[in-house]
Amino acid sequence: MQTEHNWGRLVDLGDDMLGNYRMAQPYLARALDADPGGQLVRATNLGPSIIHQAQVGLETVSAQFVHLGNNAFRIVDGWVNR
Repeated sequence: MQTEHNWGRLVDLGDDMLGNYRMAQPYLARALDADPGGQLVRATNLGPSIIHQAQVGLETVSAQFVHLGNNAFRIVDGWVNR
């Protein structure tokens, strides 16, 4: 995970990229659940790219997904706002 995405504010990051993702994933899902409409970023050939946000304690988590349809999503990016 990129340091500028500030995940260290919520999880203890290590050298294991998959382990880091697994720690961040519940927060990404929370953003999707907490902000179902989100903010449209742009249309893509796969579907709309939308940013969803959730408040986690004092932090705001943003997660960008492409909505593929039929409740399927592709994660594009995720970060803890500064």
